Amino acid sequence: MTAKPLDPTRTDRTAWITLATLAAAYGVHALDRSIFTLLVEPIKRELALSDAQLGLLTGLAFAIFYAALGLPMARLADRWNRKRLIIISIVIFSAATVASGMAGGFVSLLLARVLVGIGEAGPTPASVSILSDRFPPARRPLAMSLFIAGALCGTTAGLLAISLFGANVSWRTVFWGAGAGGLIVALVVALVIREPQRRATEAAHEHFGTAMAGLLRIPSFRWISIGSGLFSALIVSVQGWVPAFLTRSHGFDRNHIVLFLALAWGVGGVVGVTVLGALTNWIRKRGGPAVLISVAGLIVVTVAVLAVALSTPSTPLCVAALAVAFFLMPASQGPTFALVQDMTPPQRRATATALLQLISNGIGLGLGPLATGALSDALRPHLGSASLRAALLWVVVAAGAAGAAAMVLAARRIVGDLAREDTLARAPALEPAAS
Repeated sequence: MTAKPLDPTRTDRTAWITLATLAAAYGVHALDRSIFTLLVEPIKRELALSDAQLGLLTGLAFAIFYAALGLPMARLADRWNRKRLIIISIVIFSAATVASGMAGGFVSLLLARVLVGIGEAGPTPASVSILSDRFPPARRPLAMSLFIAGALCGTTAGLLAISLFGANVSWRTVFWGAGAGGLIVALVVALVIREPQRRATEAAHEHFGTAMAGLLRIPSFRWISIGSGLFSALIVSVQGWVPAFLTRSHGFDRNHIVLFLALAWGVGGVVGVTVLGALTNWIRKRGGPAVLISVAGLIVVTVAVLAVALSTPSTPLCVAALAVAFFLMPASQGPTFALVQDMTPPQRRATATALLQLISNGIGLGLGPLATGALSDALRPHLGSASLRAALLWVVVAAGAAGAAAMVLAARRIVGDLAREDTLARAPALEPAAS
């Protein structure tokens, strides 16, 4: 069934129910992705895997298919029924997660991870597109922030489950439970979500290359994507290397690290993305440039707080500063998702989300952790065990400064981009700046 078109003056109960359901779907998406990295050691012992095989399972086996299929899946979402695509995708990656728990060796586990990557390529662009049709522009920053909070809840659930039950429950049982939860969420999506009517369909059959070229011709879209990628490099580097940093520099053990990440990144991140998403709704009344300047400011403050965490010899101060940074770091995604939806015609919205994620993940995952590790190795002969601390600090400052600058450049172009006749003809404009 297709729902009625969105009333641009209000947000009804259906919109909030849709948001809660899609956030839950994003949560199982994040849970299925995160638990594998937390279960590497017991999987390695039971299946007798090498570190190289584990690297393939945690990285390329998932990432190649996830990245390669992101844009085709998004284009399908722009042309086809988004609800059905989300359901099919959740069923695929949830069933593959269950299959991961049944793996008898490297090959079967590799095939399961490939299927997880294929399934997880579909839901996010389609979900963001649906939410953009359900929520008017003035409320999109908060809606997108709450959607992002769903992923943080999923990651937190994985961390807490491993922390509380990891020693007493088989890794296979964890996969089976996570996969079963995903299948239940797929059923809820089927029963609850209604496909909204798109507000423009005249170009629904445009060529894929035309859609891509149209997006890449928007200067502010390019700068937002680059800025998001650079900030992602900072975030992924911190996520990937802070556990080792806490172990080497502050003597943390594995259980304390998992519990700290669950509370700081999970709970703190959810609170941060919700509170700052609501604040962005207010900032948005002053126009798109104000939102992007606030994101740039968020990045600068995050860099400053992380600089304290990485520089201080005091463990309590380090932990407190990291907690503040984890409160801030996820908050940029909601506003940037919302702005990209505002500047994009409805028939390109899922494609725009996937392209933003592709550029962001390409820069973030491709540069951040690798640059940190390589720099730490290069500094080790001079700094010894402090090399990781210095490498993280340099990457955080460089990526953060460049990311903030990119957001400022986007702010300078966004009003002109939204004023283009071919964009305004089919996309809702941002509210004018307050006088």
